[in-house]
Amino acid sequence: MTRLPQRILFLFIGTFSFLGSAAGFRCDTPHRQLRIKVYQHTHHTSGGTKAAAIMILSNPSAPKGMKTIATMKSEQGLLELLNGTFSGFMDLRFNSISKKPQNFIGPYPKSEVQRVSITPDFRYSEPVPNNTKLKALFELELKNGEIIKGTIDCRRYLKANSKASKTCSDQLDLEF
Repeated sequence: MTRLPQRILFLFIGTFSFLGSAAGFRCDTPHRQLRIKVYQHTHHTSGGTKAAAIMILSNPSAPKGMKTIATMKSEQGLLELLNGTFSGFMDLRFNSISKKPQNFIGPYPKSEVQRVSITPDFRYSEPVPNNTKLKALFELELKNGEIIKGTIDCRRYLKANSKASKTCSDQLDLEF
């Protein structure tokens, strides 16, 4: 008798799991100093609306347990998507911003960084397959007002094909 409610629950979850999925972009610098991942929630029930969900900054070459620099979520007000630009705001008051002093964004301590933005050269009206390389504009805004700009190569991430997007050998044209 208890198996029937479990089966109904699994059927319910399986039936409605297609209503929302994730997509985004994954980027690495050539020297593996910085990895930027941005993901969106796609709500199929509302006509395919895309909403920024999370930006994760990490240092892939750091020791285990020290890789994540920051996790910025839109629900916290730390991430916004406006006109195709994902902007993550470094607010050290949030627990999702690492307190480890070793975490840097390039040569800059995270405490000096105000905003990290990427603008992928991507149009939803012209979709591309999973793992497709795309150019993106990259901006790092420091708290002193200085803005460091460059281009970065990213890969498109689509949840349904996540196994194909495990590798990122992308490029960042910045003076790091």
